[in-house]
Amino acid sequence: MHFTAGRDVLVELIDPNTGAQVDWVEGAEGELLYTTFSREATPVLRERLRVRVVVEVHPAGIIPIGVYKNALMSVPEQSKEAWSSRN
Repeated sequence: MHFTAGRDVLVELIDPNTGAQVDWVEGAEGELLYTTFSREATPVLRERLRVRVVVEVHPAGIIPIGVYKNALMSVPEQSKEAWSSRN
C-alpha cells in the first residue's frame, strides 16, 4: 500500500479490539482503517482491512511496502499466511 493520495484517503492505525486510534510510532502494532473522501458512485466510506501491521522507522527512506510520515509498515508473517489462505 502506498500513501500517495493524502487529500483523498486517510489511513489510520487502530487497536483491533477497541477501535481506538494508535499513534504511528516505532514498534506500534494495530489494524489499518482506510477512509476515502473522494469516491464517485460507490458507498464505501471506511473499511477495516483486518490485517495486523507493525510500524518500523526506515532510516534510508526506501519504502518497499508502504509509508506514512517516514514510517515503514511491515505485515507480520501470520497475517501474510492468513491473507494468502483467503485468496
